[in-house]
Amino acid sequence: MELEQIEQSSQNTTTVNNEDGQTMMDDHKGGGRTTLPFILGATAGLSLASSGWTANLIVFLISEFNVKNITAFQINNVILGCNTLFPIAGAIVADTFFDSFTVVTTFSFVSLLLALLFGFGRIYHRT
Repeated sequence: MELEQIEQSSQNTTTVNNEDGQTMMDDHKGGGRTTLPFILGATAGLSLASSGWTANLIVFLISEFNVKNITAFQINNVILGCNTLFPIAGAIVADTFFDSFTVVTTFSFVSLLLALLFGFGRIYHRT
């Protein structure tokens, strides 16, 4: 029964049993044109942030760690590849083990910790 509810909720329909034992479908439309501007805005913001972050990463590798240009771009490509796969891994973890809110909260906290680690690493390296 729980599997049927999960399958039906993924199709945005719910099944309701009435008093006669007959099943009725309750269609629920969600999203659509209302959510499109939010999705486009979030995607545009993430793209801008990602491109700025990777450009700064290349400059940081070349100037601070004295990495050659080619090696810096190869490191950047590996990081971008991993960055592309993280949403897929997060979706698998969210669907398999936890709910979406827990996964988003956890990975946001991890992202904050990594940003602080990079920031403090830069400050510590200067002194």
